[in-house]
Amino acid sequence: MAVDVRVKKTKKAIRSAFISLLDEKAFSDITIQDISDKAEISRSTFYDHYTDKYQLLESMYQEIIDRFGEMADIYFCDRPHDDKKVMARKALDRVIGDAEVIRVLLKMEEPGWDLTSRIQSALKPRCMEYLQKEDDDFFHLGKDFVAGVYTYMVSYAMQWIAEHQNKDDFPGLLDLSAKISSFFYKR
Repeated sequence: MAVDVRVKKTKKAIRSAFISLLDEKAFSDITIQDISDKAEISRSTFYDHYTDKYQLLESMYQEIIDRFGEMADIYFCDRPHDDKKVMARKALDRVIGDAEVIRVLLKMEEPGWDLTSRIQSALKPRCMEYLQKEDDDFFHLGKDFVAGVYTYMVSYAMQWIAEHQNKDDFPGLLDLSAKISSFFYKR
């Protein structure tokens, strides 16, 4: 069933208001009334879509993590590097569309709401699965260490792009990643 256009617009207004408020003040200082006023909706309309500001934040985190997951699925696969670059460029457009949201959420200093560590936690199992296919470990550091390096690099690259909003950096970041990968494995 298709989502009503009004619902989409309302959710977009709520999220936009919330990000704007997070850019101005701490999460703990933001009230539902603040969000409602900024979004130009009633409090009851807010509650029609979210139970509280924590659910709103969690839904935004999950969308960002899903976008990073799409990027990881492209990167952690057996395709040739040039194919990965073409596919990643398409997925990157979605990440760039969220650049301001990512920037604001990354600077948020609320205990238990570290977006970077959540992204890395979501990406690491995908990377480990990819690395299970590798036989060589030149430095004998183990797949867990290498997965940590990869997932950090992917999340840091996306942070860089979100903060600088320069899509032209991405091919260079992928090339750098391929070179770093060659230090660990022959692939």
